[in-house]
Amino acid sequence: MYLAKNIIDAAEEEFRLHEFEGARTTRIAKSANVSSRTLHSHFPTKDAQLDEFVEINVAETGAIPSKPYDPAKPL
Repeated sequence: MYLAKNIIDAAEEEFRLHEFEGARTTRIAKSANVSSRTLHSHFPTKDAQLDEFVEINVAETGAIPSKPYDPAKPL
């Protein structure tokens, strides 16, 4: 569980900094201090990481975290 939490925390930061499209699993693995192989054994895709992040946040807060609207970025 601890290892998966490290990965989710690293994925959360990566998604915040680079948004989903710009997020890279190699940076997530490096930030979580795991190999890419370990990352993919827990979360086979970037989508799976995002799904887990959203599920955890909804469970903890009852809502999806809001993000300020930026007209220069796609919805």
